[in-house]
Amino acid sequence: LAWALATGDYRLVYVAESTNRATSWPYRLAGLWGGMEGSLLFWSWLLSLAAVLGLRSLRRHRPDLLDAVAAVLTGLTGAFVAVGAVFADPFATLAVPAIDGGGLAPILEHPAMLYHPPLLYAGLVLLAVPFALAVVGSARRSCDTAWLAVVRRFTGVAWVILTVGMVAGAHWAYAELGWGGYWAWDPVENAALLPWLGATALLHAVVADEHAGRVGRATPALALATFVLAVGGAVLTRSGAATSVHAFAEARSVGRALAAVVVVVAVTAWVSWRRHRPAGGRRRLGLASRGAALVANAVLVVGLAVVVAWGTFLPVVVDLVGGEPFVVSGRYFALLTAPLALGVLALVGLAPALRWSGGLVAGERATVRLALAAGAGVAVAAVALGLRQPFALAAAPLAAFSGTLVVVRLAGHLGPGRPWRWRAGGGSVAHLGVVVLLAGVAGSSAGSTQTLVLAPGAEVEAGAYRLRHEGVAVAPTSRGDQRVRLEVGLSRSGERIAVLHPEQVVFEGRGLVLAETALRSTPWEDVLVALRRVNDDGTAVLEVSVRPLVMWVWWGGLLVAAGGALALRGPLRRLPDPRGSVVDGAGPAPSLTRAATGPRACAPAVAPPSSGAPPARSRAEAEAAPAGASAPAPPPAPGARAGTAAAGAGIPPPAPPGPGPSAPGAGG
Repeated sequence: LAWALATGDYRLVYVAESTNRATSWPYRLAGLWGGMEGSLLFWSWLLSLAAVLGLRSLRRHRPDLLDAVAAVLTGLTGAFVAVGAVFADPFATLAVPAIDGGGLAPILEHPAMLYHPPLLYAGLVLLAVPFALAVVGSARRSCDTAWLAVVRRFTGVAWVILTVGMVAGAHWAYAELGWGGYWAWDPVENAALLPWLGATALLHAVVADEHAGRVGRATPALALATFVLAVGGAVLTRSGAATSVHAFAEARSVGRALAAVVVVVAVTAWVSWRRHRPAGGRRRLGLASRGAALVANAVLVVGLAVVVAWGTFLPVVVDLVGGEPFVVSGRYFALLTAPLALGVLALVGLAPALRWSGGLVAGERATVRLALAAGAGVAVAAVALGLRQPFALAAAPLAAFSGTLVVVRLAGHLGPGRPWRWRAGGGSVAHLGVVVLLAGVAGSSAGSTQTLVLAPGAEVEAGAYRLRHEGVAVAPTSRGDQRVRLEVGLSRSGERIAVLHPEQVVFEGRGLVLAETALRSTPWEDVLVALRRVNDDGTAVLEVSVRPLVMWVWWGGLLVAAGGALALRGPLRRLPDPRGSVVDGAGPAPSLTRAATGPRACAPAVAPPSSGAPPARSRAEAEAAPAGASAPAPPPAPGARAGTAAAGAGIPPPAPPGPGPSAPGAGG
């Protein structure tokens, strides 16, 4: 299909609808995900690649789950291929080949079209691997620390890719659509946000389980629910029931078929999760411990997902069952998500300062006092400067508090003579990104948008700025359409600071008018000017938005993604090895077989230490240990050999080298 798009094979209906001769080749290839049929095929192809990557990892680290996980991933891929082949065939042909095609919608011919949708698709399909692992691991009750490591690996990669994709999409909307914002709580935007929230909660649950040495009920549930949300987003985008500028054309048959896939996926998830049995009874967490903070953070993130899912899917469900259509306003989302986001903002800095056993980590008391002082100072300054927007007023001191804690902690990771620890350091970078991002969201929420009428040569005020109409130019585009360009002088405090050129492109053949926003961006404040109309007398109607701290949103998002990528370097290099070791030496590898006796439970089957020997440290303990610290190696018991620990877990020790039935090449 990509070849047909690139070469302009107008025998295919999809090619004729998605490209034309004037379309440059990068946007011809972007047509692969620009329409219903192509996007389903592209999704299925990416899902098959994700399955290959997942199975390659399992072949080494959890070979006992390989066949069952392969069956789940193959079934998922086959379901999407079947829906596309039956209800959205991208290879349907025209009776008479077209001379030229319709081309992409003009708004899609933007550089972000080349990477924003593929990033989102790649992140979403990678979540299928943790889903399949959760289905099989829960059904077989064979979750252990090796299972956690593979889940963390693929969830982390998907989370980083989704983060970059959503930031790219938000920036595209902000710079191109001209409405003064970057997130409209649009149903399709929310469909991408929901799996990201689920993956965020899942990553924190995995950290807590790794420290506890057991897989609780929440971790498989989050892995299952996150992919269900990802597939639910596909229904939302393609059913036609969602009122969205991002949705594909209405195709109820595709929507119903995908809804059936969602039902099957959800039922499979529920049935398998019901079989999950955590080992060791209920986990007890200290009230002021890091584990409790991680759980609280996960609960807040899940709460955000519930609020967003309710407001997003309820109108769709009502419409599908024949009810009166309605749309949930952005005010609902803003009111209900704000307090939950503030809780996340506070915990992002505080949680790593707590010990697993409870109380503050040694040396953090002075840092916490400094952070409290910073928060109080920012609160006083915000009130003194006249900040009145509630969310911004509450977020400012919390951002200062958490930001101080994270920056001091990150400085400790980067201190001279201290080895860099990828997971801890990357986590601190990601947490700093969350603080910066939420500070930017809070700051931009205090902005303003107004519609102004500007006559030639006249000036008008917009907040602290003055805008001057300095002329209109009309010129044809390379495709014969019409481009209207307004020149606006921007000044502040009597000083000219910029010349902006908002534009309108009139696509006469399509009957479409597209605004191209002019933007002046600084780290502290953005000014956006969108041209809405130019009257016959030259009078221009403008929409002017002044948004503080928007650049912080982009910086914060990139820091979140960069921190996640840095934290992944450790897990990618330290997955448990089924041959009896952990690559980083943080402890013995868990058993890959179920115990011979007793109930099957989702717990690491690590051998107990021999009498008198100190227990081996878990990977979480090794990560938390001071730089350079290591546990003393216990002396071997008399007559003990390599493989004794594995034997205690039900794995036979390796045979000694030399001839014999177990030696390689000797028939073993």
